[in-house]
Amino acid sequence: MKKSRIFLTITMLALVILVFTGCQGVVPTPSPGVTEDVTVISGRIKMPLTCCAPEGVYTESSDKDCDEAELWPFVPNAVVELKSAAKGKCKTVLATTLTDEDGNYLFEDVKPGLYIITAFCPEETKTSFFLKDVAEKIHGVALDAGIPDCTSTSLALVIEKVNNCYNDWYHCYNKLNTKVYKLIETIAKDVGKVDIVAIMNHNSFGDYCDDIYDDLVDLICDFGCCTSPGTTGGGGGPTPGPTNYTLTLLVEPEGAGTATQSGSGTYPAGTTVDILAVANPCYEFGEWEINSGDPGEDFDSNLNNTEVLMNGNVTLTAHFCPTIVGVEINFKKPNGEQYVSESALKTIAPPDLKLCLDQCATITSVSIKFECDNLNVDLGLDDENLEWDYDNTDINFVLETGAFCLNKGSEPGRYFLKVTYTDPCGGDEWYDSLAVEFEDCEPIFELIMAVSPEGSGTTDPTIGGPYYYPEGEEIDISAVELGNYQFLGWASTAGTVTDISNKNTTFTMPAQNVTVTAIFRLEDFFDGGNVTVGFEDLPSESSSDFDYNDFVLDITTSLTKIIEGDDDGKLKEIKFTFIPKARGAGNNGSFWLNIPKNTFQLSGGNTASYVLSITGSSYSTGSSGNYDPNNDDLDLRVIPWTREAL
Repeated sequence: MKKSRIFLTITMLALVILVFTGCQGVVPTPSPGVTEDVTVISGRIKMPLTCCAPEGVYTESSDKDCDEAELWPFVPNAVVELKSAAKGKCKTVLATTLTDEDGNYLFEDVKPGLYIITAFCPEETKTSFFLKDVAEKIHGVALDAGIPDCTSTSLALVIEKVNNCYNDWYHCYNKLNTKVYKLIETIAKDVGKVDIVAIMNHNSFGDYCDDIYDDLVDLICDFGCCTSPGTTGGGGGPTPGPTNYTLTLLVEPEGAGTATQSGSGTYPAGTTVDILAVANPCYEFGEWEINSGDPGEDFDSNLNNTEVLMNGNVTLTAHFCPTIVGVEINFKKPNGEQYVSESALKTIAPPDLKLCLDQCATITSVSIKFECDNLNVDLGLDDENLEWDYDNTDINFVLETGAFCLNKGSEPGRYFLKVTYTDPCGGDEWYDSLAVEFEDCEPIFELIMAVSPEGSGTTDPTIGGPYYYPEGEEIDISAVELGNYQFLGWASTAGTVTDISNKNTTFTMPAQNVTVTAIFRLEDFFDGGNVTVGFEDLPSESSSDFDYNDFVLDITTSLTKIIEGDDDGKLKEIKFTFIPKARGAGNNGSFWLNIPKNTFQLSGGNTASYVLSITGSSYSTGSSGNYDPNNDDLDLRVIPWTREAL
C-alpha cells in the first residue's frame, strides 16, 4: 500500500472537494452587466492520451502523466453527455454538447440533483476513451464542475454500478479487463449505496494516480485504451467489432396511429433510416418526441415523414392529436335553463341571449368537440388552455363562479364574452363567444316547489316548476298530506314564508331563484295505558263508603304523534275507551268526559274534531263535530245511563 494512506482522512476530504469543484476548476467571472445563470453546469475537458488531444498541443511527457493533470491539453470538440445519477433515471442521456476551442462545455436549465458527466474523445478521432465527473447541482447556484480526472471517473463508475446504470459496452474500461470491473463491483457491493465519502474512503478506491496498480484510481489512470484499430495496448483488451444501434418507435396515445421505419429496427452505425407516422381516423399527427438518443441534424420533429441518423440507440414517440371540429361555451340563464353556444369552426359564432340589466348568465363549462364524439371533453373555466377576453369595461365576469353580468349603471346593449382554446397537441387556436343583449326590464326569478320526504304530500303550486315571479310578489302556497304523513312546516332557500307552520300561507318572492319545500313526517302510535276507577252510585251524601255498590269503569288511552328528530312530536289523535266493569244497586246516573280548553294546542292551519261512539245504549249512539281546543272546553256524555251500561 502507499505510504500516503496514513493521511487518509485529510486526503479523502481533499478528493471530495475536487469532485464537486473540479480538479483545477475556475469559476468564470461574469461579464459586466451580465446576470449569472444559476441553472447551469459548466466545466472544461482535458485528456491525457495523444489520440484524444488535438494535434500539436501536447508534449510527450503529457501523454500518460496522470499525476500532473495541469500538463494535459484542453480538448476541443469533445462529446460531453449529462445523465442523472439517480437509480432508474441514470440510463437516459439528458443532454449532449461539444466543447469549444478551449475545452469548455455548458449545460443549461439543469434542475437540482446529482449528475454524471461523461466526456468522450472528439468524434473525428473515432476512439472510445472517456473520462467522467460527478456533479451535485444545488438550487439557486451555478455549478462549475471543473476538470474530470482519474479520481472523478472512478467515483462515477462506482456510483453507476451501485444504481445499475450500465447500458453500453464501455469500450475503454470494458468488462474484459476484469481487474478494473472487479474492483468497481467490490466497492459498490461493500458500500451498497451512493455515499461519496464512503466510496472514496474504501481501501480499494485509491487516492491519486501513481505507478502502483492495486487501486481503482491507479488502474483507471494507467489504462491507456486509446489504440489504433485492430490492436490492443495499455490493458485495453481486444478492439470491438462494428457497432449496431437500435431504433425504437412508440405511439401516444395508444391506438391513435402507427409509426413505422424502413428496416428491422437494428442498424449499423451511420445508417440513415426513414420513419413514417400515420394517423388513424379521428386523429392527426402532432409531433415526434425524442425520448433518448440523438436522431441527427436532418431529423424534423414536426414532419410525420422524416429520417434518423443512427449514431447511437434512439427512441422516438409519435404523438397524435384528436381532430377538433369546434368549441362551445355552455351556460345557464337565470331561470336555470341550460344552453349551448353555437359551434365555432375557428370562427366567432355567438348565440343571442336576452337578460335584464341586473341579471346574470352563468358560464358552466367549455366543450371541446372532436371529429369522434366519444373523444369530446368539457373543460373547467380555469383550464390552462383557455383564455377569456372581453373588450368592454362594463362587463363583470367572475371566473371562479362563471357569472357573466354587467356592472351597476351600465347601459343596455349587446355585450360579448370570448374564449380562446389553444390545442396543446398542435397549437391551433379555436374560438367561441357568447353575446348577451342586456335590456332595461323588470327581472323575473325562478320558484321551485318541493316536498320532503318524496311522496309525503302535495303542494300548490304543484311540485316542480319552475314558476316565474318578479321580486316582491306575494304567492299563495298550500300543502296537503298523503297517507299517514303529517304536515310540519315550510322551508325556503330564500324569501319569506308568512307562517311556516300553516299549511295554507303566502310566500314573498326574493330577487333570486328559490326553492320552497313542504316538510312532512310520518305519524307514530303510542299506547297510553289503562286505569280502573270506581264511582259511588248511591244518592249524594256528605260521605261515601265506596263499597260493592259502586260503579266500576276501565279507561284506556292511545295516541298518535308526528315525530321529527329528537322532538317529542306533535299530537295527531288521542283515543279514550270507556268499558263498564261493575254496577251497584244505587241510583241511575251518567258518566261525562270533560277536556278543559288549552289542554291541547293547534298548530297553524290545522283543525280539530271529535267523534263519540256509544254502543248498547237506547238513549244515544254518540256524536261528532269540530272542536277548537285553544278556546273551548269539550264536554261529552260518554255513558248516558249507568243502569244501561251492564
